[in-house]
Amino acid sequence: IASPETQSGLTTDCPAEMVDYYPTLAELAGLKVPTYIAGVSLVPTLKDVTARPRSAAFTQYNSGYSVRTERYRYTEWGEKGSDGNELYDHASDAAEMQNLAGSAKHRNIVAELSRLLHARIAESQTASVGVKQNNVQITRRVAQPRLPGTYRGRDDGKR
Repeated sequence: IASPETQSGLTTDCPAEMVDYYPTLAELAGLKVPTYIAGVSLVPTLKDVTARPRSAAFTQYNSGYSVRTERYRYTEWGEKGSDGNELYDHASDAAEMQNLAGSAKHRNIVAELSRLLHARIAESQTASVGVKQNNVQITRRVAQPRLPGTYRGRDDGKR
């Protein structure tokens, strides 16, 4: 992300999520960010690459949820890790080849990242305040065609 106020060519390993782009771009454009927007602005990091507006990033892929800090990535597969979990130390294993989740040495890290992950999952599932769904009933003025071999071509409503 570049702007007139930031130096070009800098990089950072600050954790960030896709939801952070809107607040970041809005702040750079001088726009007010609505309170119901989930992300955080990354402008502090654009001005100082050591700034950390977010301590961890949350991702979801199929049946797995992950939390990524600057050092670790922790993932739980299935409902609350019922299909297993993974912990990788990016300081010593950037390729994620050694799963440390079962290690007694890393038990406290797993517990802390699991707590952080579940808090973030719960936060992501709350309804946004201020966002309303408008349900509009559409009356069709032209009949929809009946196409042979599709559910629209059946009289019983089945697909």
